[in-house]
Amino acid sequence: TQVADEIEFKKLSIPGTGGSFSYNYEADTEGNFRSQHTYMDIPAQWKAGIRAFEIISDRQRGASTALTGKNVTCNKESVGITVGAAVDLINTQLNNNPDECVVLIFTYQPTGGFSWGRNASTYASNLAAWYKSLSYKNKFILYTPDLTMGNVRGKILTIVRVNQRDEDSDSFDGAVKALAECPFLVVNGCGTAKDKWGARGYTIT
Repeated sequence: TQVADEIEFKKLSIPGTGGSFSYNYEADTEGNFRSQHTYMDIPAQWKAGIRAFEIISDRQRGASTALTGKNVTCNKESVGITVGAAVDLINTQLNNNPDECVVLIFTYQPTGGFSWGRNASTYASNLAAWYKSLSYKNKFILYTPDLTMGNVRGKILTIVRVNQRDEDSDSFDGAVKALAECPFLVVNGCGTAKDKWGARGYTIT
């Protein structure tokens, strides 16, 4: 709120949480999978200064189906909220603080429920269908290096992580095509499963 309008957005360090809804995850090993905020729900994270939120989910079965009703996950388990409800919850915080801005990070993580495996293009199509169904599409803005704080106040900047670093390029290209009409920044090769396991302290062979 107190950053001057002319300050370039790219020069800011935005506090964020990975797996932002993992506070609802319950298991014997929950400490290995909950993120750094551990037990803080979204309003508490916002109060602590968090402005970048990651929403992890699987894809829908059909490419034309919106991601809206898909469960948000942690460690491939549902945390009791859908993608649509999760974004609405974050947007509520923004509505209450219209001089702020939000970074949304969508991460595709299959749960193993589909026999044909990963499909970044279908996930991207599901995400596009969700975006097109929104009543507040005008709040989304595409990240570009020249954006200033004046440009992004009250807005949602979206980053989409659809594929791992070691996947074929066709997967990424298909996802980009599916999201062509959405103001989203799509990241190619967002890490590997090996990175995640290593971050949790497991020995990597």
